[in-house]
Amino acid sequence: MKRSDANNLARALLQRYEKDLRKPPKGKKYQDCYDVDTGKPKPEYLDFNKKMRAKILDLGIDVQN
Repeated sequence: MKRSDANNLARALLQRYEKDLRKPPKGKKYQDCYDVDTGKPKPEYLDFNKKMRAKILDLGIDVQN
């Protein structure tokens, strides 16, 4: 990635998340995202992950598995 592309990406991310920088969302605990007995991700976490991957792809970043 060229420096100018990285700069454009950083600007896009900052624009998207700048409002949360002073007080970021708390996030979730392991047991909220994974079944503690099996260690497998819960369906709602998989859906969230899929949505975030799509947003990253829309920004032009190739996301590998």
